[in-house]
Amino acid sequence: MIKTENLGVVKPFGLFYLDRNDIERKEYQFYYFSDKNVNLQSNRSASTDNNFSEENELFWNKSTMIWSSSLGIKKKYTLSNLLSHTPQIKVVSWCHFPFMKRDKLDLKGGVDGTTGWTDTEIVNDNNGHYRFLCMLHSNGLNIYNSSSSGRIYNVVLPCKIQRLWPSKFGLLLERDSSDQLQSRLPQSDIPYIFSILHPLEELKPVLVTLENDMNDQEFFFDINQTIVYSSKDYPIIITYHKVDKVHVIYKLSYKQPTSVKSFGNLHNPKDHQTHTDDQEDDEEYFNKSYHKLNSSTSFSHNTTINGTNGNPVSTTSTSDSQYRFLSHFSEPEKSFIYDENNENIIESELVMTVLLRDQTLKSLNPAKNVFVTLDHQRQPLLVLHIDNHVITYRIQTTITNDLSLEPAFRIDNIQSVSPIFIDSFYYNNIVNSGDHCKSTLEFSHILTLNCDQSLSVYWGRYKISDLQLDTTKESQFVTNSKAIELKQSVFNRVTVRFDNQHEIRTRIKLNQCHLTSTCLYSLSSFIPLDLVSSIYQDFYQYMQLENNSESDSKEDSKEWLSLQIILVSLVQLCSGNKRKEITNQNSSYTSPNDDWNFLLNSNYHKNYDKLVQSHLKLLPNTITTSTPTSDNNGLLIKATKHSIPWKSNFDQFKQNINNILIALHYQYEEFKVLSVNIIHLKSLATFLLQLDYYIRDFGDLITIYNNYKEKDISDKTTKESTESTKSVDVDMDEMVQPFSIYRLVLDSLKLGQSTSEYLEIFNKNKTLDKLHFKWLDRVVSLYSLLNGSGVKDFKEISEKLILKMSELGMNLEDLNSMSYGLVLPLREAIRCSKSSPKLTWSDEIFKLLEREDLLYQFNINDIDSINNNKKVNQLLISKYTSTLVNGNNGNGSKQSILKVTEDGNSDKEPVSDEFYRKIVALRFDRDQRVQEVSRLLSPSIKIQIKHDQETGVSDHDYLGELQNRLLLAANRTISLPIGYGMFNLASTKPLPTETIYIPPIVLNGSVIGQKSTNISLDSTVFPASNLSWPEFHNGVASGIRVSSDQAEITNTWIIYNRPSEFNPSYSGLLLSLGLQKKLSSLAFTKLFEYLAFGHQLTSVGLLLGISCTKMGSMEMSIAKVLSVHIPSLHPPMSIDLDVPSMVQTASVMGIGLLYQGTSNRRMTEVLLMEIGRKPTNDKPFERDSYSLSAGLALGLVNLAKGNSEGSLSDLNLEERLGSYIGIGSEDTFDHISHSNSIYKKSSSIQSQSKTNTKGNGSQIKSNLILEGPKPNIDITSPGAILALALIYLKTSNDKIANYLTIPETSYGLDFVRPDLILLRVFGKSLIMWNQIEPTLEWIHSQVPNIIRTNVQLKPETEQVIHVNSENSDKVDLDLLVLVYCNIIAGLSMAIGMRFAGSQNTHAYRLLMDLLKVFRKRQIYMNKCVKKKIQNESSNRVLRVTTETLINVIALSLSLVMAGSGDLEALQILRSLRSRLSSEITYGNHMAISMSLGFLFLGSGQYTLSTSNLAIACLVCSLFPRFPMSPNDNQYHLQALRHLYYLAIEPRCLVTRDVDTLQPCHVPFDIEYIESHTGKEITQTLITPCLIPEMDKIMSIRIRSPRYWNISITSHQPHGHASSDSTQLKKHPILFVKRKIGYLDYREDPEGFNNLQKSFPRQIVYDHSVSKLSTLQMSREQFLKSFSSDPTLLLFARHFCSDTLSVDTDNFNTSVLYECLTKDKPEILQTLQLMNDISRDIQHYSTQSGSSQLLQNLLVILQFYKKFNHYQLNGNGNENNSTTNTFKKVDEYLVEPSFINLIESRVDGYFQLLLNYNNNSMSKMLCEYFKTLCYPSCSSGNSILSSNSELNNFSSWLVFYDIPSMDSLRSLKNVPSEINISKFQLFGLSSYVNYKSIANVHKVLLTELNLLPK
Repeated sequence: MIKTENLGVVKPFGLFYLDRNDIERKEYQFYYFSDKNVNLQSNRSASTDNNFSEENELFWNKSTMIWSSSLGIKKKYTLSNLLSHTPQIKVVSWCHFPFMKRDKLDLKGGVDGTTGWTDTEIVNDNNGHYRFLCMLHSNGLNIYNSSSSGRIYNVVLPCKIQRLWPSKFGLLLERDSSDQLQSRLPQSDIPYIFSILHPLEELKPVLVTLENDMNDQEFFFDINQTIVYSSKDYPIIITYHKVDKVHVIYKLSYKQPTSVKSFGNLHNPKDHQTHTDDQEDDEEYFNKSYHKLNSSTSFSHNTTINGTNGNPVSTTSTSDSQYRFLSHFSEPEKSFIYDENNENIIESELVMTVLLRDQTLKSLNPAKNVFVTLDHQRQPLLVLHIDNHVITYRIQTTITNDLSLEPAFRIDNIQSVSPIFIDSFYYNNIVNSGDHCKSTLEFSHILTLNCDQSLSVYWGRYKISDLQLDTTKESQFVTNSKAIELKQSVFNRVTVRFDNQHEIRTRIKLNQCHLTSTCLYSLSSFIPLDLVSSIYQDFYQYMQLENNSESDSKEDSKEWLSLQIILVSLVQLCSGNKRKEITNQNSSYTSPNDDWNFLLNSNYHKNYDKLVQSHLKLLPNTITTSTPTSDNNGLLIKATKHSIPWKSNFDQFKQNINNILIALHYQYEEFKVLSVNIIHLKSLATFLLQLDYYIRDFGDLITIYNNYKEKDISDKTTKESTESTKSVDVDMDEMVQPFSIYRLVLDSLKLGQSTSEYLEIFNKNKTLDKLHFKWLDRVVSLYSLLNGSGVKDFKEISEKLILKMSELGMNLEDLNSMSYGLVLPLREAIRCSKSSPKLTWSDEIFKLLEREDLLYQFNINDIDSINNNKKVNQLLISKYTSTLVNGNNGNGSKQSILKVTEDGNSDKEPVSDEFYRKIVALRFDRDQRVQEVSRLLSPSIKIQIKHDQETGVSDHDYLGELQNRLLLAANRTISLPIGYGMFNLASTKPLPTETIYIPPIVLNGSVIGQKSTNISLDSTVFPASNLSWPEFHNGVASGIRVSSDQAEITNTWIIYNRPSEFNPSYSGLLLSLGLQKKLSSLAFTKLFEYLAFGHQLTSVGLLLGISCTKMGSMEMSIAKVLSVHIPSLHPPMSIDLDVPSMVQTASVMGIGLLYQGTSNRRMTEVLLMEIGRKPTNDKPFERDSYSLSAGLALGLVNLAKGNSEGSLSDLNLEERLGSYIGIGSEDTFDHISHSNSIYKKSSSIQSQSKTNTKGNGSQIKSNLILEGPKPNIDITSPGAILALALIYLKTSNDKIANYLTIPETSYGLDFVRPDLILLRVFGKSLIMWNQIEPTLEWIHSQVPNIIRTNVQLKPETEQVIHVNSENSDKVDLDLLVLVYCNIIAGLSMAIGMRFAGSQNTHAYRLLMDLLKVFRKRQIYMNKCVKKKIQNESSNRVLRVTTETLINVIALSLSLVMAGSGDLEALQILRSLRSRLSSEITYGNHMAISMSLGFLFLGSGQYTLSTSNLAIACLVCSLFPRFPMSPNDNQYHLQALRHLYYLAIEPRCLVTRDVDTLQPCHVPFDIEYIESHTGKEITQTLITPCLIPEMDKIMSIRIRSPRYWNISITSHQPHGHASSDSTQLKKHPILFVKRKIGYLDYREDPEGFNNLQKSFPRQIVYDHSVSKLSTLQMSREQFLKSFSSDPTLLLFARHFCSDTLSVDTDNFNTSVLYECLTKDKPEILQTLQLMNDISRDIQHYSTQSGSSQLLQNLLVILQFYKKFNHYQLNGNGNENNSTTNTFKKVDEYLVEPSFINLIESRVDGYFQLLLNYNNNSMSKMLCEYFKTLCYPSCSSGNSILSSNSELNNFSSWLVFYDIPSMDSLRSLKNVPSEINISKFQLFGLSSYVNYKSIANVHKVLLTELNLLPK
């Protein structure tokens, strides 16, 4: 079919939404567009209609815009009415913002000029999420996101904009030249074109590169140039100069802006632009995108920007400049770009460079139409319609994205031009960019409206058809009218506008027959394109004439027959004697009827007519309507009515006849590859049957071939006929052995054959279009890898095949469309590599292997890919119910884990993330420990008091007792938030519109007993101030409960959650955001605003939080904020600020965090002095806490840098810190005194300047505290010890460790505080990290000899610790016991740190025993106090020390078992928590709650790291001096307790089923290096579980029989961490793919219910219908438990049913069972087909085209023979495992026994045919080998063969691989000889297999008796 189809008068759909008045005024505008680029598939069926592209419409009128399609309205937008007027829409345009996508994918890299992002990436950016609809209206610009999010961005325009232009990089805006603002400004300061590369950006002026030697750049300000075209696919802009009357083509390039680091923007861009809906992508863009809005470049007035050296004229410091945005310059008195008060502008990002300024582009008027399409070589073509000429340029792009234009061709006398897409030209919309053509364009051809009102379709420079407009339907509208314009083309539709303003929508319909289209297109690879063009024109002319005639035949048959007629007619015209009467194709055609009569009367036509008639009898799909008569000459009678002015050059056609045959033959071979195209083979073979090659494929064509041949010989009686035939005789020498795809495949599979001659034939065709013949190219490329006798390792071959398939762009759909024989070796390669693929392979390979688990492993769960992570969770929530999967135990609770139900307020508490809860349910699925811990740690549960009223106790006294017990319980409750935050770590993901939920601390109680009474806590005994710090901790706990993956934490969200008045909870929330590195979202101005309120806890939380966020960055802006709160860092002559002590302490700690690991000299000196800071006034100041924080900060700044040689060696840190500890020399004190004097001097000057106004002298010391020049070591020792330990952490420095050695004598111990002994022992152990041993012997070795002699630990006794009373007069035994307890505490803490998160058995057992022993001692001591026994155990100091010891051991135990949820540890910690007495302080409860929190860290999904930073943060958090009361910060700032968060890491390995996305149990093997021994350990664990640190892990291997294997290696050969291990460290989730036939371990723990053991395989011979139906139903229902694949379920329903025979059903059932149990469902249909062929070979071999099935079967047999040979021989060694890839037969997709069965069945059938009496098979074979001709079917011959017998004959030749007749002739000396020697016969072995030789030998022996006996 070739015609133009009239679709009717254009009437926009949006008119239905207008009233009659608006329609009559015609003020509306609209245009059509395609919703997406067309991407045609390769295997499109022949019946494909080119109507599949959906046409969309954009319609706008006044303030309403409607986006609609043929399916209905998609979107409707209406501008809001203003008070003064209603906005009017001017222009609407689509635009992509590709940089938004780029920023999401890679926020780390920048764009380097124009080479930052490839053209393909931007052209193919069709993701709807980044596609926007831009609406320009009278009040500004609105940008709408077309995706489901529906975000709206309102952009305030600073000037009048007249047009919008979409470009490759974003949106361009063309300024209205009538803007009055320009008249008052210099012209060079008025940009004319602006850009928006992100919807949240301000407008930025576009630069233009000047055409001078310096390539200077200036703003594009020429108002005489107007844009006429901007490409969205290529960086091309075309302008028209109104004065010079010339078109200028520019190249648009991206220039990366200068990025300036800043904490935030002083002018928030959201103050100028607003948008709705969620803002996570936009906020992330401003936080991490490729540029900052506050990075400004200053330009001088009337100057250009030098683009050569890259240096701007001047720059302004960001610290002094005030940022201006373009919207500020809309004021009439200020310059648009330049402002007198401020020269800063937003830096330009797009640069226009002149690409072409050609005189041929001169015109009095702008171009009528400009577009980009593709030429005949699939190269992008820029088309300009100027005046009446079409001028084209080929767009050339390089690897570096350099762009150039090359003149292509020109078409004259054109009225109008438009792009068009022709569907029949397959792949022609794919840009040819090299070997891999991925990018597509919307159009492929050029449609022109000629001056004679006809239409022409051009394929590049070549015309392929002329068409006439169809105006029959609307003749009343266009009568006497003239078409003047083509516009709004979409796919194959275009609007034709007439001079009377009427418009008609027209569709161009060319041939739709797949066979015809592909055959025509195949010619372009073998013959000149001008000849192809002429053949196209001749064919389309003939088709148009045929369309005008009446015919009831099918379009596909008509098109194919027409193509045959055209080609045969051209052959005859090239050879006839009357050729001279035919006029040249360029002259007028005067007598066409004579030529047609000559054609119809020619001998060639008569022969071909008979051929076609014979063909019609065989093909049901061909034309059968017209009956041949004596005067109509058969089917060509209609051609006599047509006159065709032939466009083809006959001489050129004659020269290329052979190439045309080759082209059609290659198309024939291309059809063989895909099973869907096999239906076209016979039609094409019938046309090409001059070669016996096609007869082998279709045996029934022998009849047509012989009839044609006999008739042709009889016609060669005259000389004229002979000469005529010779003149058109095709040179068949090159086609003697035509290319065969199956012969090439079989040759590659033969043993010992190195290469195939067919491969050489294929490689000779250098001009072959590999995109059109892509299946041939794919098969040749793949099977050429199998060539060569030296390749025997199929594992190696399979990997090569996999990589090659990926390189060729193949996927599973491609494999499913291929013929079953060709695809089976490829599936074997996939199966061979599927079990153990390389993790370095690409995602495409993982898809090909159906290993989605590996595909998702590095994409969806990448913690940096937030959008993908959200998609997974949304899919998880939408796909499955939110109910919690309960454990296997019968007592499983139905309530949600982590959801408190005891308090009424719990309903407001957000439910934990579903995926989080399911992991917890799997992690602890055997008991209720998680629920118990949630109860123990929740501060919102009402306190339960069990206290009965005793007899004789009054109600008043009873209430007093209740108040006392409630007070003790409340003291415990307020200590719980820290542990509660640890337990619920990252458990929720709230919506961005929700305020964060902070659970209340409930201090009310209820009495449990007969009298259920509620009781409230008396405010007089528990003031409200006691809740300040607990509320602070509660805020932190609520903040860290939010998952760190939550991207919606923005400045708006932080302010949104701010209460009306600052409270401690919000202060804690700020700290939690800082710990999660989310506080950088807070605007810098808000930081000052928050600090200015003076709320102490808010200042503490904010300063510590922002320091954690910027940890190690040394950012100067944050350092200044912290310095304001540290008086020592105030500059001289500054104002004295009254900073609270806790804020000063937090600031000092913030300095340590901000400068962490930098060894900054200045801060090191300051912090060193702050440790020994003296009081300078009489104000209360917590010196201990401040000194400790300064020491910890000093340790953080120089963390583990003690042994490094740097610039700090002259500071003598160890000596000066030793003096703070009390072990330094006098010189050290003098040095410190000197430093202090300098410090005091500067402070004196500063203080004097502050007090001069009062006339008082400067006060540089406290009047309340008297201290000498030496440091107060009682205050400085803790900070100095920990500073020294952190500086020399893990260095094993003996010298420094000796500083912290415990005195060995009683005299020395008298000068050291016992509690400092703990810190000394702990600090020394941190330094000597590698010497820590988890044994009791190591602990005893650290105890001084004097203590070991007098103090002994006897766990078996009640007293536990025994002293040597004999030495009581010599030593202080109480002191020795105190020291001993502190030593045990310090060493326990060191063991806890050393083995934190390791779950080390020895450390766990040691600490557990110590905890039990000292808990036993504590019970004994309490018993002594209760009985008032006066001994050393009743000493309060000893009791407090023991309590501290228990707390430290409990914390150390929880560190070792962090996240493990150990049940024994939980039991002892729960017993410790249950203690309520006046001696158990708030700090003691805090230590136990933190122990519980560590034990269940993140509900068992997190644990602790042992990195240097993690250890330092744990030291800061777990300082063993806990507060006595809720407001106690004297020795340690409570806010520092939360720094443990910086030490946690997710190490809970979770496996998720890739099909269901559910977490699941999977056993795996892990190999790691034990940290303290260095031994390699291999363990088998079950997920979800905790794993060691990633730097210790060597490999993780999943080797479960139920799941596909995964192997992850942590380290590459050179010691570098591999990418997969790095990804696993970020987010330890592995996706696994379950094999078919197995249930997961939760449903089937023992494996008794797998498919292999329970599948009903065979039907019993009881033909009861009910039983069969039940069995059939049970199979289908049974399969649903194992697979949801509809193919398998339908197979079980229809092919394993009682409607089939028992044998068939049993076979199908067994095959289904085999495919399921061995997880190879992809081979199910192939096995069934092979079985059907072998069982009914008689039916298949007698059918036309059966050889295709047998050729595929032959490929399968040959493939398995080859690799079975390698398996058996194994390179000469049966034990060689390297070549013996398939060691087990069940590893084949097809078992060898089944292969042998199939081969024996087929071979037996053909043997039976040869031995059968009176069968003509033997006679036909004898005649074939005797005469080397096909059997004759004439009546005079003795052999009368039916079509079935002929098909049997061709099938026999194919199956036994008999050579062609030409090959057999080459084996004879004389072609006429009959005798063939035995050696000549066996010379066939180079061509055929042994069976064919044996059969030929047998035939000749039995029938001809020609061979010697």
